[in-house]
Amino acid sequence: MSITVKIGNAQDVDTKVALKLRKSLNGDFMIFDHEDIDIIVSPTKGKVIILPKDMLDDKVYAAQNRLMKHLTKKGLIDQESIKSGNIYGSLSSNILEPADDVNSTDLTLLNIGRWIDQERPHFMASKSYEEKEVERLVDPEDDESTELGEIPQADRKGSVNPGMAPIGAQRPYLSETKKK
Repeated sequence: MSITVKIGNAQDVDTKVALKLRKSLNGDFMIFDHEDIDIIVSPTKGKVIILPKDMLDDKVYAAQNRLMKHLTKKGLIDQESIKSGNIYGSLSSNILEPADDVNSTDLTLLNIGRWIDQERPHFMASKSYEEKEVERLVDPEDDESTELGEIPQADRKGSVNPGMAPIGAQRPYLSETKKK
């Protein structure tokens, strides 16, 4: 769904942004474009809420932090109101009240769309790297693998001695093997 945003009173400037979003029953806009986070813009509450998609990790918090910094630099949210939400791993912030006849919801959606466009190459590169890594492990090159039977069998291989226990561990089985 694409949204047309008109900024200002006398300007004839239309700015379009394409976002994967849904509008909820209460009028909130739910944006699903980002790989790691979902974004909710609530015009009725005047809030931006950022939720983790699947798992909470450092990438998720970094994306949430980058979006909050972007919206703060654009003058759209109150930096002092950024806090964790009632949903685990979420962040929320208040949208600033506009001084002019500007629709703050449209401006927030426009800037979130632009931020996602800036982020898109990063998460596309990450996705490509993960796919290449899986392919490398599933179908390795000839010089990175061995065929079954290529390495001859031996009683002892590697650096781990099968009869040794970790330092400080009880070793009753060693004394039993020495008696025989």
